[in-house]
This record gives sequence, C-alpha cells and structure tokens, in this order.
Amino acid sequence: HYLKPDLAWLDIKFAVEIDGACHDKPIQKARDSRKNSLLKELGWTLLRVSADEVLHQTTKVQTAIESEVSRLRCSLKLT
Repeated sequence: HYLKPDLAWLDIKFAVEIDGACHDKPIQKARDSRKNSLLKELGWTLLRVSADEVLHQTTKVQTAIESEVSRLRCSLKLT
C-alpha cells in the first residue's frame, strides 16, 4: 500500500494525495518524501493538497486537478 495514492489516473500516470493533519509529523513527512520520489522515478506526476484545501477551497482543488489532467492528456497526444 506504500505507493497507493488517494486518487490516480492510470492512463496518464497522475496521482493526487490528500494530506490530513498527520502529514505534519516528521515520520509521515519522511514517508511522503519517499513516496514522492518513488512515484517520480516511475514517471508519475503527483499533486499534493491538504485536506483543509479539499474541504474549504474545493473549486481551487478541482481546477488544479482538471488542469493537470488536461495538460498530461494533451502532452500524451503530442508524443
């Protein structure tokens, strides 16, 4: 489960991680950093957002996700 993201688009290798309060703890920060590195090495794009952003800035988060999905899908069509 170490590399299992909260949300994933397999076709474009895009993942979203939603970080709650526990992600502020040093041990979780280290785990998140390793996860970020491993996903990047595997060719994934990762977007991290806080749980607070998801709850209180939903439109901003939705727009960021939609923009990145669109960008990645367009870049795949160009190659």
